[in-house]
Amino acid sequence: MLDTTNGKAPIIECCFNRENTMLMNGDLGGSLYKTWDSKQRRDEIAKLVDGFRAGLPIGILCKMAEAIAGSRKQARKHLHRLLTAEERQAAVAKETGGLQLLVKDFLL
Repeated sequence: MLDTTNGKAPIIECCFNRENTMLMNGDLGGSLYKTWDSKQRRDEIAKLVDGFRAGLPIGILCKMAEAIAGSRKQARKHLHRLLTAEERQAAVAKETGGLQLLVKDFLL
């Protein structure tokens, strides 16, 4: 998606604070995802889950799933359907601090 004001792709900034909580600036494409039907959203979240299984950090999976799904509640539903209970528990156990709290909110 191009930003027509400057002809460049938008930059999404991400950082972690002292509590290891991911902070995001930008809407992560939320305005585009609102135009998608539920099948398209599910398919895109499934691709992110495949990416997680290949090494994508769980914090990115959770925040992108939330942006695509339109809410944390809907993202939770998708992630619970797409990840096994063992995968969800292992992902939570792997994290610490604020990121673990975030991941728990999505996966448990």
